[in-house]
Amino acid sequence: MKHIRSLLLLLLLSVHLFSGPLRAADTPVPDSLLNAAYIQRIYLRQPDRALQLLDIADSRRLPGLEPFWTDMLRAMCYEIKNESRLKEKYARRALEADSVRLVPRRKLLMTASLVDALEDQSKFEEAIPLCLDAVEQARRAGSIAEEGKMYLIMGRIYAGMNRLEESLEAFGSGISLMESSEDPRVMAQLSTTYGELMTVLDDHGRIDDAIATGRKRATLIDRLAEKSGPPPGFVDRQRGYCYSKMACFLLKAGQEAEAEEYCRRFLDTEFAADTYQRREIIPYMLQAGRYREALQLNDAAFARWSGDSISHSYLILLERYAQVYRGLHRFDLADNFQRRISTLQDSLYTREQESRAQEYAAVFRLNEKELQLAEARLQTQRRNYLLGSSSIVLVLMTVLIATIGHNLNKTRKRNRIAVKQIDELLEQREKLRLAYDRLEALNAAEPAAPAPEAPLCEANVSAPEASPCGVDKTTEASASSVEYALFMRMEHRLLEQKLFLQPKFGRNELIQMSGINKNDLPRLLKLYGEASNVNDYLNRLRVEYAVKLMKEKPSLSINGVAQEANFNSHVTFYRAFYKTFGLSPTQYIKAYEE
Repeated sequence: MKHIRSLLLLLLLSVHLFSGPLRAADTPVPDSLLNAAYIQRIYLRQPDRALQLLDIADSRRLPGLEPFWTDMLRAMCYEIKNESRLKEKYARRALEADSVRLVPRRKLLMTASLVDALEDQSKFEEAIPLCLDAVEQARRAGSIAEEGKMYLIMGRIYAGMNRLEESLEAFGSGISLMESSEDPRVMAQLSTTYGELMTVLDDHGRIDDAIATGRKRATLIDRLAEKSGPPPGFVDRQRGYCYSKMACFLLKAGQEAEAEEYCRRFLDTEFAADTYQRREIIPYMLQAGRYREALQLNDAAFARWSGDSISHSYLILLERYAQVYRGLHRFDLADNFQRRISTLQDSLYTREQESRAQEYAAVFRLNEKELQLAEARLQTQRRNYLLGSSSIVLVLMTVLIATIGHNLNKTRKRNRIAVKQIDELLEQREKLRLAYDRLEALNAAEPAAPAPEAPLCEANVSAPEASPCGVDKTTEASASSVEYALFMRMEHRLLEQKLFLQPKFGRNELIQMSGINKNDLPRLLKLYGEASNVNDYLNRLRVEYAVKLMKEKPSLSINGVAQEANFNSHVTFYRAFYKTFGLSPTQYIKAYEE
């Protein structure tokens, strides 16, 4: 339904945009404001106003604002608005103009802008060659800071592609280039590069290298503090970020004393004097088990929060509350925050989908504006083009929405059928277990009857050793019956005593409990337990128990069900549930409720 709502929004916006007239040209704005210098002054604070002025300038076709300037300025405005697709579009258009392509400073600016846009959209393969081109441009221009920035972006992109060696090589090239410079701008870029590299190294488990990089960054910041170039508060802010990371990394490496020293150094910065910025040390507090202090810091940051409550920053505050309360063994509060986190994640997903729809709508709007700028020359063609384009968009969107709705209905129907089959399967298994238990009880109550003598085959009395007699089949069936009985007794005890819910219950415990030979166990599990190994078999029992919990405790969250069913994490739970039943726990609950 979220996808359908987003597409409907896009459909309505596209209809409005294709049908509504552009009024920017009618805005009473003096020509003196329609120049590159003035728009450059305001675009950082007022990107929408800057875009409006550019639209008016385009409609008036003023000689002082050439098309390449409007493309460059639009790319810069959309960077401020975080609209990567539009930023990419106008950066590409600007680079096609000779006035940009043949002017090194402009070309480097737009190439870097295009690389940023491609990275934001995860178009990594396309971004790498442009990074290399920008490095060469910066080198020819003698801009060490820009060259170092491009190496940083290239290292970050390779890290996003899980190509660690190439990522470290790119970071190393940038660091080697900048580390001997005394230019404050280059030193500031180097500090940022060190910070990004620390994160990449930590993400790949190279904690010692991350610590060594952090030490270099701390030394660099001390050198930078002696310079007169950095803006007020910049050095202190860099120290705050560096010290908080170092405290976490050192504690992770087992160097508690030095980690605590970096924590103290962080708290001594002016950066940490701000109660909201002090939240940067919370990960260290959580890692050190200082949950009360972490709670106080998070409370202070939460009290200062004045932004959007549907955002990733707000989500981080909630996640830290959940971590704190888990550490304090207040699982009820932790579970409550986890539910809020799940709700917020759904809201964020919905907003991102709507934002994406609005961004596509903005693309349609800008295309429409460009078409309207040619209205004086191509009036008839323009009307036919708009009519045909809007009709095609409406038809395509209608077909797309109908297709998505149809697929959603099919998915719901399939899930409902799957849930019914799952419930029937579990019910059959339960009946089979009960029937076997009754049979065992009857066998235990009756005296054992003597085993009947096996009849001889008449045709082979004289040569029994060559006889394919029925005795062999009876013996084989008897052995199979004994194995099945042994397996059922094992499963009965597992379920009755809930041994499969014990945290350390595994293969050795199962062999010891059941008395089954370790060489026979895999075969019996595959034959009677529908599992290829002990772990799969125990997971199947836990998943069946989780289904029972979902029905008996409908108020319990997915994470709560996973914990009670002895799964280490909700990811493991989802994987095991899907492997067993072919759908996720969330899909099962929704289909079961329907």
